Amino acid sequence: MVRKLLILALLSTISCKEKAPTKEDKPTSPATEPTAQNVAVKPTPVPTPARPDLALADVEDLVDQWLTAQNEGDFGAYSATYAKRITGIKRAGNRETTYNREDWLADRKRMFRKPMKVESAKQSIHTSPTSAVVRFEQTWASGKFKDVGPKQLIVVREAGALRIAREEMQASTVIRSRHGLPVELSELYSGAKGIEGFVLSAADIDWARGPITVAGSDPYIATRAANLESLPEPWKSLVGKKITLYSSGAACQNTVASLQIVVGVTPHFMFFQDENGEQMDLEEAAFAEDIFEMGTPYLVARTVGSCTGQIAHLGAVARPASPVEQTTDEAAASRVRKAFQASTEFQAHQKEYESYSDFTPGPWSSETVTLFRVQDETIAIVAAEAGDGCGDFEGALTHIYRVGNAGAPKLVGSLPTFFEAIEAIDIGNDGLVEFVGETHNYGTGEVTFVGTPNRDADYSVVHRFGWDYHDCPC
Repeated sequence: MVRKLLILALLSTISCKEKAPTKEDKPTSPATEPTAQNVAVKPTPVPTPARPDLALADVEDLVDQWLTAQNEGDFGAYSATYAKRITGIKRAGNRETTYNREDWLADRKRMFRKPMKVESAKQSIHTSPTSAVVRFEQTWASGKFKDVGPKQLIVVREAGALRIAREEMQASTVIRSRHGLPVELSELYSGAKGIEGFVLSAADIDWARGPITVAGSDPYIATRAANLESLPEPWKSLVGKKITLYSSGAACQNTVASLQIVVGVTPHFMFFQDENGEQMDLEEAAFAEDIFEMGTPYLVARTVGSCTGQIAHLGAVARPASPVEQTTDEAAASRVRKAFQASTEFQAHQKEYESYSDFTPGPWSSETVTLFRVQDETIAIVAAEAGDGCGDFEGALTHIYRVGNAGAPKLVGSLPTFFEAIEAIDIGNDGLVEFVGETHNYGTGEVTFVGTPNRDADYSVVHRFGWDYHDCPC
């Protein structure tokens, strides 16, 4: 049975097609050997004046122009709010697509054929000298379709004016579909690596105190100590208490040693450059503060002890658990592949794949099949992904099946992403497997927990955790 569990954030190797220059990449000048002559004439260094942050009012004006253009149906004014190089991430329900500038505007232009109403609420803006991060809750409606969800805009200065360089609908809850049917979706997070600890919850930066330390570069991980007096219960009294970890079915207890507020973010490449494309000399303290305020903060528990594990729950009383071993069965794997390729979702990807003029005849992707033996049955996870969007084909799909000794596999879970299971445990010995693994998102890995509350319900994503990604993959 699925319970309130915590997920250990895993280390992932993440790369970007066009990696933004990092703070450590700034060029250095060759050292000059000191002599009597050059020591005598060495000029006094003149400190570079700090550049001001982008004006908050200017960022707000750009967002207002962007909203007004949509609500008034002015596609020309809408297009003018975007930079020459952008990445657009669209989500509608469980469908996700990545676009470059040309394809983003082509897709958006279709929206302007009908009147629409776009509203923003709960807006927050973080500015730096080179960029701004705008977050708000967007409600978008046109005809019988309406959805709501968190949206993020990355704003940069281009040719002396502010422009949108990245737009992402981070999650979408369809309130009213074209058929008038309600659809419920869970909140999702995006981007993850570089942390050892248990993510307890989303946090507030006001819960933090003390200096900021920054590590890594893709993403940068900014950490501050948690101010225990500022934390709500049950977190403020957690230090010193036991936490139970599960690994391969074994349960073991560690002790919570400290709580920290952690932010991880891959900034937009323009964060490191001025508007002429020249790399900026970033002052260390201001850089750390920008990184900490730029991303989504999380409350993280660090533990001490000899235990390891991917799944945990608070408390010293261990629940019964048994490991779930991977197995091999070529006949079962073959039946699962056939069921997967015959599914409506796989065929929808196939149809889209074949709509591209440069497609190669055949299936849109090869799939991976992983089998787990649970008591008297087999659970199969089959996953496929191909393409990277940005104007080209992009598809990802995972199905979970119960496989008997005969007959067609039974579909018991569908995820609109590529899920790779790292560990499987039956906590409670009830035959309901909990999977911990990674889902892929813009080439990054997100720590993901997949489970089901009972045998009559499908497997679904219960928790997903990842760092913010603001750069352009296109």
